[in-house]
Amino acid sequence: MPPRPRPRPANRQASEQNAASSSMTRAVPLAKTDREMELDKGDEFFLRNRNRTAKDWKKLDKLAKGESGYFQVNQSSDEDSDVEELSDASSGTPRKRRKARQRDDNDLPRWTRNVDISLLASDDESDAEVIDMASQEADDSPSKAARGGKRPRSRSKSLTPPPEVPMQQILNVRNVIRSAFAELPRPDSPSNEYVEDSTMDSIVLDEDLASIAREARARVHHGGDLEKKRGGPENVTIKVHWLPHPLNPGSSNDVWSFVTKRHDTFHALFDEIADTAGILSRSLVLTHNGSRVFASATPHSLKIWAEAQMDASDLVTFQYLREHREERPPPIANAPSQRSSPSGSAEDGESESDAQSMADDDDDDVFKLVVRSAVTKDVILKVRPTTSCGAIVKAFLKRAGIADQYSESRSLRGPQLMVDGEHMKADTPISEADLEDGDQVEVDGLQYH
Repeated sequence: MPPRPRPRPANRQASEQNAASSSMTRAVPLAKTDREMELDKGDEFFLRNRNRTAKDWKKLDKLAKGESGYFQVNQSSDEDSDVEELSDASSGTPRKRRKARQRDDNDLPRWTRNVDISLLASDDESDAEVIDMASQEADDSPSKAARGGKRPRSRSKSLTPPPEVPMQQILNVRNVIRSAFAELPRPDSPSNEYVEDSTMDSIVLDEDLASIAREARARVHHGGDLEKKRGGPENVTIKVHWLPHPLNPGSSNDVWSFVTKRHDTFHALFDEIADTAGILSRSLVLTHNGSRVFASATPHSLKIWAEAQMDASDLVTFQYLREHREERPPPIANAPSQRSSPSGSAEDGESESDAQSMADDDDDDVFKLVVRSAVTKDVILKVRPTTSCGAIVKAFLKRAGIADQYSESRSLRGPQLMVDGEHMKADTPISEADLEDGDQVEVDGLQYH
């Protein structure tokens, strides 16, 4: 092999010029761009350790490269690659690494090597035998455990019904029982009738026992009058007359009949009347003989025997009637007094004759009127169509027993007959009111005494 030729020496002038140019470039720095200046300003924000030299920085770089190479994993599948060479940038010497332990594919987790854990397979037949043996040992029966076989299959109960007992056998058993236990005669039912005992005549009782015996005989023979003790019959009929508002001419006067118990309150009666009239029960007002009746009352507390009549209206109508009932009619200027007019006796005689004519039942055109007031009870009068309203008022006062309290000598103002909220004049015949048999009228102007 021929010897290698030596390199040609470089030109000194060129090297000197290059050195001069390089020194000039080093001496005269190039102008930095805006980007470089901006980066330099950003680098100034970071702190640098000025005490470290370039040698120290090389050492640190070498250590950093060595640590990064140490943690690299060789993933080659070659079995002979036990030793790997790590090239160091500074030294270039190979370094030994620990021999990595080869993992076997058949290695199992540590918990699988635990002896205390027993694995049972659901499809293994021997496991069922072991479980069965455990249950047999719990029964403490050595005979079953000695068998060591499988548990015998349990048989279900037979669904076949038992044989039917013949009817002849049932009849024979019944006859035997009837003959053994003969039927005793049924005792007579006790009666409520009191039977006189002949032996009671010879027995002398104490005063208390004798009084009890007398009461028992009287109750049996004569019977106790329970209705008198209770205040009347158990069922009471209440006839309710509905009073419409006087300013409502389209409404009608209806009469309803209800049946209630004697000692029951009127709560149910109030509800029934309110439903029939189509109003609320709290706005219903019920009156009896001029007095207001509340729902807490009973027929017995009102001393009603078997039948009673009551008036019903709503609260507005009741207040209207009460206000107009308390109002006094204007004084009659032309009304003749008993002292100044000599014809007063003639008028009194005429009123008496009218009252007598009202009681005449033989006339065909006579009809009944129910006259009411806030002071007295209702009075039923028989009148003719030609009877004047003043005569009806005087007959009502006489029948109520208060005629002496409203004589013309005491006051010029007197009671007036009111039909449907309108006052009737004294000389007006009752036929102008167009009333029928059983209608109700009111007498207004009465005062409480």
